[in-house]
Amino acid sequence: MQGMDGSKERMIGFVIGLSKFAKSLNPDFLIIPQNAEILLEDPDYLAAIDGIEGKAFITWKVKKIMI
Repeated sequence: MQGMDGSKERMIGFVIGLSKFAKSLNPDFLIIPQNAEILLEDPDYLAAIDGIEGKAFITWKVKKIMI
């Protein structure tokens, strides 16, 4: 699935490049995108990230801290 303006592909390329660069400086650097589930369809993107964070998790964590 390609974005109308190629934004999906540009974001995937950006994250992959960022991951390669950051990990070349520090192999322990983690790439954890937020709310980008649609990009998980790309195997190269999936290989470049170390986890994913979504709104539900953030909301739960904020509520738990505030209690």
